[in-house]
Amino acid sequence: MIAFTVAVLYFLNLHRLYQVYGDAALAFVVLWLPFLAWRTGPRGGFLLGLLANALHWPLMPERFAILSTSHLPLFLVNLAGGTATGFLGQQWRIHQARERALWLLGTAGRIAATTGQWQALPSQLCQSAAREGGYPAVLFFEVDDARRVELAAWHLASATRVLKQANRHLEVYDRGRRLATLDLEALSPWVPAKVVSVESEATPKAFSKLAEALSLPRVVLVPIPCKDRVSALLALGERERRPLTPEEYEALSEVGLVLGAARERFRLKEALERQAVTDPLTGLQNRRGFSLSGQAMLERARSRGRRVALLYLDLDRFQMVNDTLGHAAGDQVLREAAARLLRTLREEDLLARIGGDEFAVLLVGDRETAEALARDLGSVLSHPFHIAGRSFTLSTSIGIAIAPDDGVEIEDLLRKADVAMYQAKRLGRPVLFYNPRSDQALRERQALEEEFRKALKNGEIIPHYQPVVSLGQRRVAFFEALARWRVSPAVFIPLAQELGLADALDRAILERVAADLARWRRAGHAITASVNVTPTTLATSDFLPFVLETLKTHGLPPDTLILEITESSFLGPSGERALAALHQAGLRLAVDDFGTGYSSLARLKHLPLDYVKVPQEFTRELPGSSADAAIVTAIHLAGDELGFEVVAEGVEREAQARFLKEIGYDLLQGFLIAKAMPAGEVVAWFREAGTHIARLSL
Repeated sequence: MIAFTVAVLYFLNLHRLYQVYGDAALAFVVLWLPFLAWRTGPRGGFLLGLLANALHWPLMPERFAILSTSHLPLFLVNLAGGTATGFLGQQWRIHQARERALWLLGTAGRIAATTGQWQALPSQLCQSAAREGGYPAVLFFEVDDARRVELAAWHLASATRVLKQANRHLEVYDRGRRLATLDLEALSPWVPAKVVSVESEATPKAFSKLAEALSLPRVVLVPIPCKDRVSALLALGERERRPLTPEEYEALSEVGLVLGAARERFRLKEALERQAVTDPLTGLQNRRGFSLSGQAMLERARSRGRRVALLYLDLDRFQMVNDTLGHAAGDQVLREAAARLLRTLREEDLLARIGGDEFAVLLVGDRETAEALARDLGSVLSHPFHIAGRSFTLSTSIGIAIAPDDGVEIEDLLRKADVAMYQAKRLGRPVLFYNPRSDQALRERQALEEEFRKALKNGEIIPHYQPVVSLGQRRVAFFEALARWRVSPAVFIPLAQELGLADALDRAILERVAADLARWRRAGHAITASVNVTPTTLATSDFLPFVLETLKTHGLPPDTLILEITESSFLGPSGERALAALHQAGLRLAVDDFGTGYSSLARLKHLPLDYVKVPQEFTRELPGSSADAAIVTAIHLAGDELGFEVVAEGVEREAQARFLKEIGYDLLQGFLIAKAMPAGEVVAWFREAGTHIARLSL
């Protein structure tokens, strides 16, 4: 308040002098010295006060009566007023810088929350900070594991100045003239761990040279931490050289933390989405990824009038490797086979591991091209494998389907090439094209379809129950109802989907489970169970009424039933609406096989889930696989944040169970606990559940 009063007196005094003397020099004082004092701070204001006195001196009639009562206040007001005006200007700029830092914090949070992918965030942030935040220069650097700095995005307020990056150098141009060249390698050792202010007049190294090249007094560096290291760096140009205030430092530190959290979130999301379409063993696309990429490839080829061939490969006698040398050796064979196939294929060909020892190749070409490539692939796979100190050879059976002759959908081609492959294996032929007229497999398939329809109608497909146990409470959390028939579920469940009978199968199993639960509850056993629901069932409009009517018929409350859905069930809005309706009705919901379809934490946080089940693909190799360990840990952390419980499936060894328990998993399911059992054995196992769990030595 005092500084403000003095500054006002200063301005009034200068105005009075101008009125009295009316000189041009005093006009300069009145118009420019207050402005300069406001811009230069207290010290500059004091010096400008001295300058004002020097300008007044020649105009005073009593030039030597400085200490007279008429002139002494004038000199004092000039000195004090200049200093006060400079102080107020400095405080105003500090206030503006603090507000700008707080604005940047809010903007960083908004962009991090609304941006769909990390690659778009740096550019958006730089543009907003420069255009709306008033920073004269904003640069975003990526920092890799080796601390190598790479410019990811930038925006300069000066329209004539641009940056170019080439050969690990960053060049600054103004109107086409190169002003400076910065060595990016020299920046790496200078990556700070906290917010720092780098002056352009400091030692001509690292980021101080960047400030000098941008003609700015200083550059503020905001580190962005991720995974216990600085993964990115935000450089903010400033027009004033001054220390960072505590409030400004705190706000900019929060900016780094917000961006670091967004970086980790995007990294986890990308890892899960990549896992959804990638085979973790070979690094190739899995069946889901192959379906998506392959369908796009088919559409492009069809628009150009080109034929496409799908090759389905199976390694003969591969099971012998697993049986004699173990699964680790089998995995090594699969990785080596994938590498050989990649080396043989062209860059434009698409390769995927469909499952087990089966691979698929999609290529643009006719029958002759496909057959020639198939024989080349069979040849490279017939070379000896040297695994675990032993050498052995494997043969390959290959089935081929051609689009558009055999179909225009990727799943249709996969199925028909698979049929041709099995026929080739049965006939002992290395390569065989799909031929529906002579395909015995099709006739066998038709017989299986008819038998399945009768079994479903006659109630021959029944549920078996596998317990999900809580280690902490030493009790059964619930049982998962698994459909069982004389044929493997891996055969008849996809068959039901292809025949359009998935809905009928789901409802039949749900009806049987409800009857079993009601019978057990009448006997005094409060058992709950989960039932798997396919996407087609979930999408039907009368599914919710059917579930509620079934529960009412058997006298069961809604929370005794858990509906398990696969990730593909909730990819569309209709699936999400169905889940919301089921949850509102009181049923509990679980996502099965999380990570094997579309992995999206953004979707999960909007769904009313009670459980997420981590599939065997991620738990099988624990605790030996660091990649799987990272994934299951991340899913568990996501469960804690989003409010659902996480179930680890496929637990077959105590080492797996101990590792999962150590990282926080309480709910386990797998052969180590118990295999799926018929309904008649459930009550006895349920009574002794505590004893069964205690025997695990966990």
